[in-house]
This record gives sequence, C-alpha cells and structure tokens, in this order.
Amino acid sequence: MSAGGGCCLRTAHADLRNNEAKGPEMNARQTTEKHAQALTALLARMQAAATEIPRQPLVTWGHAEQMHDALQYAVHAAFAMGVVSEEESASLGFPC
Repeated sequence: MSAGGGCCLRTAHADLRNNEAKGPEMNARQTTEKHAQALTALLARMQAAATEIPRQPLVTWGHAEQMHDALQYAVHAAFAMGVVSEEESASLGFPC
C-alpha cells in the first residue's frame, strides 16, 4: 500500500503515465516494447514467488480476478504482436 492508502501499483502506474507525458513521444511499437520489458522483469519475480507468496494472507479473490484480467490482456496483446497463435490463446482460455 502506498502512503495515501491506495494500491502501490496504481500509484506506480500514475507515476509512469506522468513521466511518459513529460518525456519524448513514443510510437506504439516503442511503447509496446517498453511495456513488454517491464512485464518480463515483473513476471520473473512473480514466478519466483509463486510457490511461496510473501504476503499470502493478504491475497484476496479480488487479486485473483486482477491476475485473471491481466493474463487475458497479456494473451490478447501477445496475439496482436504475433507471438501467440489462435490455438495457443484458446488453450490459455482466452480465444482471439
């Protein structure tokens, strides 16, 4: 949680948006590449913690639903990028 009581991820996302607005304009490909790199780093840390979640008592169904939504968005983005086929997206539960 952030000092203001909101979700730290929302705060980090707001900070990222503010920094993007101040920085040089990026095209869709550059933005996609930047976000893919950030996801790669974050997902590696999440995978490492998957068997022993440090804050497991604080995880709720709301968090599980957020993860489901995030996976759906990631699968659809991967399909749009051409790195996931229709069959793969369907096998992950999110047909494109």
